[in-house]
Amino acid sequence: MNRKFNSTDFFIKNVDGFKCSVVNCGKLLSIRSSTSTLQYHIKSKHANLWEKNIRDDENEKNKNDILHNFPETIESVWAIALATNGISHLTIESPHFIEAITKSQSLNKENIPSRYKIKESVIQNADIIHSNIIKKFRENKCDVTLCTDGWTNVNKTKIFNLVALESNIPYLMYSLESVYVSNTTEKIIEILRPKIIKLLEEQIRIVAISVDNEASMNSAVNKICAEFPFIIHIPCGAHTFQLCMKHICEHPSISKHVTKAKQIIDIFLKDKTNRIQLRQHQMTSNKQPLKIIDYSNTRWSYIIRSIERLLELKEIISMMTGENDCWEDLKKLCIFLQPFKIATNEIQSDSANLNTKYIV
Repeated sequence: MNRKFNSTDFFIKNVDGFKCSVVNCGKLLSIRSSTSTLQYHIKSKHANLWEKNIRDDENEKNKNDILHNFPETIESVWAIALATNGISHLTIESPHFIEAITKSQSLNKENIPSRYKIKESVIQNADIIHSNIIKKFRENKCDVTLCTDGWTNVNKTKIFNLVALESNIPYLMYSLESVYVSNTTEKIIEILRPKIIKLLEEQIRIVAISVDNEASMNSAVNKICAEFPFIIHIPCGAHTFQLCMKHICEHPSISKHVTKAKQIIDIFLKDKTNRIQLRQHQMTSNKQPLKIIDYSNTRWSYIIRSIERLLELKEIISMMTGENDCWEDLKKLCIFLQPFKIATNEIQSDSANLNTKYIV
């Protein structure tokens, strides 16, 4: 792809105006006549930067193409704003969202708040909302379960979200940044313990903490619960089922069938031509085209969905690959694993509670 070269993406011009330094390596290069030397340096010495900028250009172009396909209406602008920021359309049915829209409709054009004012209000009201949640918990003497998990945001910063769960309603209490390269037991305690103590000092009735089964996280919560023995440690039920699935799929009598399923899946996922042919065969048969479902190496129950999709497409896949002997085994495997799929879906539902975990 021939990309328009923008030197400011990669270089900083020196004070004398005749040389510039490469942002990545600091090398000084002349810019007396043209930018061809600069362009060659980036392509040859920093190919990854060049390719990233090409991808960024393509992504921006694709994004703009998608947005240009929308009709020029206020509804489409709202649709884009919600969809591109990962906000569910169910948000529109929220009473607070409806109230915001209703009040906005009653305003004159000059009184509609700018995005800067809205952002400022969000930041200012965050503390008020937090205080109101604390007040609700305290006055209603609610039993609160804390849930937490670590993740890495787009800025490569490690974050711990601390969520309070009361009557099946989640409240995000804190989003805590970790400055550590690796989160050991002691460092996780250092991050979480002060906030838990703060909530207890606010007379919040914390009855349990739920986390996944990762070793350092488990160890940290066990130590916190030892310090506060009235708090119960509840391992994440969904993650426990996932680990059960992992161990089952690693058993020799099962793993050979799982491996076979993955090999068939990879035939399509790694070859676009095969995916196109799969779609064309389905359309020829007047069927609604179905896609191969990828398996996940961290969400092990996904393999059930992947195998179920293979079984739906087995006639076409057999015709394309010559695979005929594996289908009965894969069908039996799906039947065997079905209870784990049902249990995982049940315990991950919004209505699940502690009783659900023990009943399942």
